[in-house]
Amino acid sequence: VLKRSVFKNIKRHRGSKVYGPMFGQDAAAADFDDTRIYSCIVPSIFGMEYCDMAVVKAANNIACMGGNITYAMADLTFGSGYDEKQVKQITMAVAKSCEELGISLAGGSTRMSENVSGPVVSITGVGMGKKEKGLLVKNIQGDEDIVIAGHICKEAMHIIAEKFEDKIKARFGHVFFDKLKKENSEISILEQARIAATCGVSAMHDV
Repeated sequence: VLKRSVFKNIKRHRGSKVYGPMFGQDAAAADFDDTRIYSCIVPSIFGMEYCDMAVVKAANNIACMGGNITYAMADLTFGSGYDEKQVKQITMAVAKSCEELGISLAGGSTRMSENVSGPVVSITGVGMGKKEKGLLVKNIQGDEDIVIAGHICKEAMHIIAEKFEDKIKARFGHVFFDKLKKENSEISILEQARIAATCGVSAMHDV
């Protein structure tokens, strides 16, 4: 579907130095002189309680291309029966996540729409980096090794722990749940990506 209905209909201007879209590349990049500008959009599709995770995901996606996120913007859409308390909670959660990453929440857009039944949050991350350090999936060669850093599926396990706390505790016990939540609470891979980028990797992806 992506190839047939999305990628095929995206045209690039002749001479533009833009990277993306492509399979396995969750951020885009554009070259300006000696600088490469990165951007990434991450929707919070699992509910408003995970909007802070979208900020971290945007930072991860940019880091996987060799960039450093510098600021984020938040697009918030609420249904007609929205509660102002929700607006405040989401804004505070996104702002806190940005602060923890050492970046600024530069603004965004807030609106009401009758086309949504609940809050819809999309985070746009913007970063910078040097052109020669850009990491693109098209650079991957067939004879290269795959290196995994840390635990896999941390994001999914974090969501499962939040959504099914009672069922997990009933089946596996409180000790197992506490360990599961603790080990999967930190999904940022910025440090791992920084180290990998200095070791000659061709491309990276967070899982």
